Amino acid sequence: MKNIRIYISPTYKKELKKLKRKNYPVELISICLKAILENDTSKLKKMKHHQLKGK
Repeated sequence: MKNIRIYISPTYKKELKKLKRKNYPVELISICLKAILENDTSKLKKMKHHQLKGK
């Protein structure tokens, strides 16, 4: 496994705070990011990939 360093930008922190205020389940974001970094396909499949619709 490679040693990957992640930089969390101020913009990311700001957007995360906005989502928290709107009562969005922010823990899902951290679970997804961790699964992507670890290349954990079983967790990623549980996230139910879907097509984006709308404008």
